[in-house]
Amino acid sequence: MSSWFPKSVKDFVNHVSRHNVLSLNKIDQIRRLDALPETQLEEMKQQAAKKLINYAAEHSGFYKKLYKDYDLQAPFKDFYYKLPEIRKADIRANQDGIATTSTKFLKKAYTSGTSGTPLMVYRSSSVILNEYAYVWYYRMSHGIKKGERIVSLRGDLDMHQMHYFNKSENILYLSRYLLSQANIAKYAALIRDFKPKAIFAYPSSVYSLAHLLEKNNYDIKVPLIFTSSETLFGYQREKIESFFSGKMFDWYGNVERTIAIGQCDFGNYHEMPLYAVNDYTDTGIITTPLINKAYPLIKYFVDDKIAKLNETCGCGKQHIIKAIEGRMSDALVLADGTHIGVAGLDQIFRDVDNILYAQIIQDQHDHIKINLVQTPEYSDHNRDHLMKNLRLRLPMSVRVTFNKISEEEIIKTKSGKFKLIISDLPK
Repeated sequence: MSSWFPKSVKDFVNHVSRHNVLSLNKIDQIRRLDALPETQLEEMKQQAAKKLINYAAEHSGFYKKLYKDYDLQAPFKDFYYKLPEIRKADIRANQDGIATTSTKFLKKAYTSGTSGTPLMVYRSSSVILNEYAYVWYYRMSHGIKKGERIVSLRGDLDMHQMHYFNKSENILYLSRYLLSQANIAKYAALIRDFKPKAIFAYPSSVYSLAHLLEKNNYDIKVPLIFTSSETLFGYQREKIESFFSGKMFDWYGNVERTIAIGQCDFGNYHEMPLYAVNDYTDTGIITTPLINKAYPLIKYFVDDKIAKLNETCGCGKQHIIKAIEGRMSDALVLADGTHIGVAGLDQIFRDVDNILYAQIIQDQHDHIKINLVQTPEYSDHNRDHLMKNLRLRLPMSVRVTFNKISEEEIIKTKSGKFKLIISDLPK
């Protein structure tokens, strides 16, 4: 009882902090925005961005200095595209200076660290509420209601706990890291008994689940599957939708809370209304979020490429985003066929010091090499910490070798993109 009680209280407090009149009002506001003509939304975005930029120039030490030579009172298009972009290095160098309020009142959040160097950003209670409302508006628009039974197969549980039921949220959490041929009967029983309306998962996780269930002749139907955090490949969608007899919807966002794009019934992606000003270039996305007044990342460069189509979608929206190309990454494939994608492994570097870059290379089903670009201060303590994190997410049967390399030895794609996981398995 003593171990259960504090956790249940925490679940309840988190539930109440998110499921309240403020979030309901915000969801309703987003619903009304989504019904507006796109030309009207575009004008509203420009007005909101101009207001945010002027606020940041007045209240943020970083932006006050950065924008001192720009006329921010000019028409939006006359000054916005002249403003400098900011990158991760700018955030690291000006972590507190970017904030428009005291960081004492803000929460820290960390990017996944797909380069082995996680980025720390700040979040206000307002941006947390806004993000929650946008995500739930998106989910509700595709058929799930708050309180309906949900299975979550993401990174919430490690190798030490297979499942946990959050009664306040009516969510059954399953460990992505214990999903295997040896455990599939237990997973099947848990899901069957729970009878979920939806699954929230990484694409690689729910693909592995479908693969193992089908391989072992289980028949489980789930109407809705919501994925995020990794590229959703066509072969994954085909397998998942076919096995579960469900409909999949994919969400694209980031920890920095600068962009939010969701898939519609026709399989295309569209921007969430009044979330951000986005400019799609050949090298990445320039984003200005409109929901983060306390920690504004204005003209922030996101290193992902977007494939756009200049035509009207079957859902009626214009400005189709056909695919997110920048999240392409291999997955680890274990001997029993389970896949562990980038979203299941990037967190191993999150709290390990003295690593500049890291890359995981799989050359056998039971062996991976981790190439590390280290600082001079890197020690055995850092390596042991990294190994501990790995063992929370990988079975003991997978052997690990660490290699020290130079930054020039990091493997890139032909387009110069970094990939956390490189598959070097025999074809």
